[in-house]
Amino acid sequence: MPGRTGALAQFSLVHHVLGDGAVDRAALDRAVAALLAVADRARRRGRPADAGGMLDLALQLSYHPSVHFSERLSPLATDPDSFLAAYEASPFARELIASPDALVSGAAHRQPEGRARRVLILAHDSWTFIDRVRADLASHADVEFRSLRVGDLPAADRPSHRSIVGMRVGYSLDGRLAPVPAALVPHLEWADAVMVEWGTYPLAWFSLLDTERFGIEVVARLHRFEAYTPYPMLTRFARIGTMAFVSDAVRALVARQAPRLPQAGLVVVVRNVHSYEGFAPAKDEDAPWTLVQVGWAPPVKDVLFSLRVLRRLREEDDRYRLLLLGAGLPEHPAPHEASWVAAVREALQQSPDGVEILGYRDDVPAILSRAGFLLSSSLHEGTHESVAEAGMAGCVPVVRDWPEAAPYGGAEVIYPADWVVPDVDAAAARVLAHQDLAMLTSAGARAREWVQENRDADDVRLEYLDLLGLHPRG
Repeated sequence: MPGRTGALAQFSLVHHVLGDGAVDRAALDRAVAALLAVADRARRRGRPADAGGMLDLALQLSYHPSVHFSERLSPLATDPDSFLAAYEASPFARELIASPDALVSGAAHRQPEGRARRVLILAHDSWTFIDRVRADLASHADVEFRSLRVGDLPAADRPSHRSIVGMRVGYSLDGRLAPVPAALVPHLEWADAVMVEWGTYPLAWFSLLDTERFGIEVVARLHRFEAYTPYPMLTRFARIGTMAFVSDAVRALVARQAPRLPQAGLVVVVRNVHSYEGFAPAKDEDAPWTLVQVGWAPPVKDVLFSLRVLRRLREEDDRYRLLLLGAGLPEHPAPHEASWVAAVREALQQSPDGVEILGYRDDVPAILSRAGFLLSSSLHEGTHESVAEAGMAGCVPVVRDWPEAAPYGGAEVIYPADWVVPDVDAAAARVLAHQDLAMLTSAGARAREWVQENRDADDVRLEYLDLLGLHPRG
C-alpha cells in the first residue's frame, strides 16, 4: 500500500515483530524510510504535526529495545552510517536532528556573594551515581543540593517521548520553546545551576523548555544507556553549558548520532565518583583458579563469553571456577531477552561443576579480595566500575574489548591496554599466564597501583567541582 496507509501498515508489522524480540533489519529500514518519506511530504504540505508524528513512529522502531538491548550487537554502535542513513536522507529529519539550534545568549549568572551555591538535580528513577557525587561534594564544598524527580511533576507536565518530539518540532520549525511547568518554577527560581542526570528524556525535555529568564547555568551528564535512545538527537545542546560523559567512547558514539553536540558550551569526560574502601588483597592458594563476574544476567553483560572462557580454561585444568555475582536470570524475561535467557540457561547446564551463582551479595570486597581474576565480558560499558574495584582488590582484570565500544576507542580508553583482550582465546591465555600465585600477586599489586593513581578521589572530585562551578572549602 502506498503513502501514509502503507507506511503505517509497515510500522504495525515491524513493531509487532520487534515486540516478539525479533529483528529484521531490511524490513526495519524499509519501514523507517517509508515513515520518513511521509513525514517529508507532510512537512512540504505545511502539516508539521503530522510530520512529527511520522518521525515519532520512525524513532520508536529504530530505538526499540529489541534493536539495541538484546544479545545482538547494536547497529547504531557497529554500523552507524547504515543505521542513520534514512534520517540523514530525510529533509525533515535533518531539520529536527541536525540543523544547528540558535545559540543561547545566556543571562548573567546571578548567584549572590557569600552564600552556598544552589544546585538543582533533575533525574528520573536512578539516583545511585549522582547520590555519590552529591554526598562527596556536600562534605567538601560550599554547596546546597535539591533533587527533583521529573516523574513527580503533575501528569500533564511530565516529559514523555511524544511530548518531546512535539517540543522539538515546535522549536526546530518555529523557534518556540515550551513553557516551564508551574511546579518547576519555584525550583528554578531557587537554583543557581541545574544538573540533569542521565541523558534520556529529562535532558531533551529540559533543554527545550523556556528557561533562559531564570539565569541558571545548566550542566548534564550522560552515561552509556542513553546513547542507545533517540534523546541525544533531540536535545538542544546549545542550552547546555557543560555536557559531561562518563567515557570518551560514549561521547564519540553520541557525537556520531547527535550533530548538535558541539553546540554545548563545553564537552568533557568526568569519571564516576566511587569509593574503593574495603577493597584489598587477601589472596590464598585458590586465587589462581577463581574468576569473578559482577553483573551477568542482562544480555549486555554477555556471560556466554565468560562461560566460553571458563570451558577453555577447564580444558587445561578443571580447578578453574567462575563466580557469578548479581541478580539472576528473570523468570519471565522481556521478549527481546527471551532467546538470550534460554541460551544462558542451556550453557549453565553444560557447565555445572565450574560455575557458582552467588546472587546479590553484600560482601563483594571480600569475594574479590580472595579471587584471582575479574572478567568483564560485556558488549558495551560506560566505565564498568567493577573492573577498578577488582584491581583495587589485587585481582588481574581480564577485560574484553567491548565490541560495541571498540569502534570508538573501546576499553583501552579507560583501562590499561594489557588488561584488554580481543577474544576468548586471549582471555584464557591471560588467565593461564598467572597460574603461579606469586605471579598473580605481583600482577594484582600493579593493578592496585594503577587504580590508586588513576581513581584518586581528590582528582575525581576536582572534575565535579569544575563541572558545577564550585570551590572546595578552605
